[in-house]
Amino acid sequence: MNKKIDSIIIGMGNIGYFYDQNLNQNFILSHNRAININKNFNLIAVVDNDNSKIKKIKKNFKNKLYLSVDSCLKIHNPELVVVATPKNTHYKILKKLLIKKSVKFIVCEKPVCSTLEQFQKILNLQKKYKKKIFINYTRNYNPALNTIKKNIDKKVYGSFNKGIVWYTKDLVENGSHFVSLMIYFFGIPKNYRLIDKNNNSEIDFLLIFKD
Repeated sequence: MNKKIDSIIIGMGNIGYFYDQNLNQNFILSHNRAININKNFNLIAVVDNDNSKIKKIKKNFKNKLYLSVDSCLKIHNPELVVVATPKNTHYKILKKLLIKKSVKFIVCEKPVCSTLEQFQKILNLQKKYKKKIFINYTRNYNPALNTIKKNIDKKVYGSFNKGIVWYTKDLVENGSHFVSLMIYFFGIPKNYRLIDKNNNSEIDFLLIFKD
């Protein structure tokens, strides 16, 4: 029997915990449920410092709940860490995780960092300490979409001239999922263009790929 991967979740908000709490077990919308139902993982701790969330979750985690990343890492040696905190906290948290010897894999919500400079520093640390960071673009790991990717590469669908994607809310939180998916399907765009519509009330963008 393979040893389970000791895991922690930092950030117990909607994506960390609450999205699927009122749904049956067939719906997996949070990191907490995804880890708990997978026999390969062992959730050893969770971290959050929001009192309103702590009141709601503390009875379910008892001795597993910590108020800071530092206090958690002082006691536990996880292999996998999920970072599901507000985006402005990612850089500071990732730096701590990358120098933690036990940590091998990090799953981070997007955006990874607030600036390109921060992101480059994280990439440098990742290479230095030989860690693996996965951004939580789940569609890129969907078996059905993996099949579509293979069919695109084999030109099963013929040639593409145009594709349209609609998304809700903002580009960083939602739209970036589809940007990532298009890059997965077609490679790095050779160009992009912003399209200003309706007197600045709506901004669309166009990704232009090779061929």
